[in-house]
Amino acid sequence: MKLAIIGATGNVGREIIRLLEASAFAEFHNTPVLIASSVSEGEEIPFGDGTVEVQTFDKANLKDVEVAIFATPKEVSLRYTPELLEKKIKVIDLSSAYRSDEGVPMVVHFVNGQGVDVDAEHVSIADVATVQLATVLKPVVEKCGLKRVMSTVLYPTSHAGKMAMDELFRQSAALLGGAGMDIEEGDEFAHQVAFNILPQVGDFNGANTDAEMGLLLELNRVLEKPVPVLSTAAYVPTFIGVSQCVTLDLESVMTAAEFKSLIKDTHGVNLLDSPEKEEYTTPYGTAETSGIFVSRVRDQALCPGTIQFFMTCDNLRAGAASEVLHRLEFMLNKK
Repeated sequence: MKLAIIGATGNVGREIIRLLEASAFAEFHNTPVLIASSVSEGEEIPFGDGTVEVQTFDKANLKDVEVAIFATPKEVSLRYTPELLEKKIKVIDLSSAYRSDEGVPMVVHFVNGQGVDVDAEHVSIADVATVQLATVLKPVVEKCGLKRVMSTVLYPTSHAGKMAMDELFRQSAALLGGAGMDIEEGDEFAHQVAFNILPQVGDFNGANTDAEMGLLLELNRVLEKPVPVLSTAAYVPTFIGVSQCVTLDLESVMTAAEFKSLIKDTHGVNLLDSPEKEEYTTPYGTAETSGIFVSRVRDQALCPGTIQFFMTCDNLRAGAASEVLHRLEFMLNKK
């Protein structure tokens, strides 16, 4: 299988390359076409026993490419996807460009991945917050139904790209070095991100941000259920790992023990919840893992039918690169 990775030098693009190299599927070891902006043109990225030179889209040789993967901002996907589809190259898109397009299937592997046609020319991968939440909620919806979902989503700076991570590093170093109020705010966020929390992920659409509206729309698309979702999304001063503080209002009562038993057998989900040992998941602890980790599961005697929990995952791997690999493996297995 010949692949092209667009956005190959970014955080997610590099993670996809690492997973392809480590894959047991020999078909993924074919040298991919690596594409990025002119800033990265000519860069050599290790792959297999050698290196691959990064090219710009206009100069890339797409002959024999079967699947193109977008790990880019939505503007890049919107610009080049039509050309790739015209060339009969299938597209897997990690950007938000087509997530609201009903004509483009949205995929979360352990939720609806098996049901999306293997021959689909164009699929959109849901945002990491949707991947997390939908994977955990699917068995809950099937067993007892949902009245409402409330979630506070805490995004790391890597969600905004490498330059955002660099901005956090520079600001943190400056503050720890005694810069005080003279710290430079930077270009990636509206305010200082170091030692701060920014309740804005994406642009504002009225009172809500792109991330908050996206979680509502995407979760309903993937679960194929009209579930009310109330969310607040914020950037926190971490590098990797998306976390969510979730409250569920269930249609029928479920205890915390029953919830744990249910999700413990759910593909892609790991339960780490031993309060007596102070064992619980953290963004740091889930870095470079492919699972979704759930902790702090509890019910409330004063609110029957309510379940609360905390969860994390590596946004670069579990929430993005692994979803791409799952889709590619599904396509190979169905050939």
